[in-house]
Amino acid sequence: MRRYSNKTKVSLAAMLLASSLSVPTSANAACCDVGAVVGAVNAASSAITSAISASTSAITAAILNLSSQNHADAERQNAVQKALSEAEQNYDKQYKLQEHAAAIEAKYGSVDANSQQQSDACEAIAIGSNLGKVIQDKRETKNALANETIVKNTMTEDVFTPARNTLKVHADNFCSDADKERGRCSKVAPPELQGADLKASNLFEPNETMTYGEKESIAAKEFINNLVSANPTPALSKRAEATPAGRTYLAAQYTEQRKLDVAAHSLREIFASREEEPGLGRKVNMNTENASVMGVIQHYASKFLDPAWTASFGAMNETDMLREQTRMMAFKTWMDYQSFLQAERTEAIVAMQSLDQIKANAAGKLEPLRQKAMSRAR
Repeated sequence: MRRYSNKTKVSLAAMLLASSLSVPTSANAACCDVGAVVGAVNAASSAITSAISASTSAITAAILNLSSQNHADAERQNAVQKALSEAEQNYDKQYKLQEHAAAIEAKYGSVDANSQQQSDACEAIAIGSNLGKVIQDKRETKNALANETIVKNTMTEDVFTPARNTLKVHADNFCSDADKERGRCSKVAPPELQGADLKASNLFEPNETMTYGEKESIAAKEFINNLVSANPTPALSKRAEATPAGRTYLAAQYTEQRKLDVAAHSLREIFASREEEPGLGRKVNMNTENASVMGVIQHYASKFLDPAWTASFGAMNETDMLREQTRMMAFKTWMDYQSFLQAERTEAIVAMQSLDQIKANAAGKLEPLRQKAMSRAR
């Protein structure tokens, strides 16, 4: 009769676990509910333990039954071999399941139902992936605002129309008591929205969630547009623009637009980071459905200032403390990167201002020399 070593009983592939037992194998599936995954593994392991017991009983019964009958030796060996083969497969499955459960615990943390660290891995993955996606999507918001500015500053022949539109938006949405008294509007806006399109505070701190509501978003956008393109230089007619002088004028318009856009880019970045993103709050484990990027930053930054978080240190073991430290370091690294991007935008504004000043100084010095050279050439 064949003998089986312990080494032989370690051969079942991970594919068998995923297909026959329906155990999640992806990182996201595992980390987002460690307890459920390991629970499924343990349940399957218990079932296989029962199967092993049944197989062992079958082996014993087969041997006792066959030894009491006068069967051929080959038939007895085949029956015992079949029972032993089934037992070997069950042992292999149990071993792999236990190994899989241990790997999940090692990678994603304790599966103790009382441990608040169980969801750390899931939370980190959710915040990183979803926040990163939203930041990418906000490029469309910033590009749309930039395109509006270009149209207003380089393609508007009637400069009075933008001014009328600005006054209408203010009267319809942000009329104050003082505006009404002067006859500028007929319906006063709620106190928190009065004059919001004129206030920098609405752009930077619209409310306690750092996320624009519908009206606050309109106000912030108007604030930026009126800074960047309140008084656009009028565009020429198509016929006039086609002349040499017209092309020179258009080139000068483009130059001015480039200068404006360096500063406008920073304002648009502020706007986009506070624009509400549907479902973002839920995706990053906040107690709200919608949120902005700045709202998420405020939420997680305030956690490290919460006395309850500091008090929780007393109940943490060394592993939990290391996890919290790692999360703080990761958050700080991300914030440092945002600070770097902000510094780049500031540097660009300073560089633009410096170049403009240098050019203006140079023009004042070069123009007399140019005029002198032109007069001598005649």
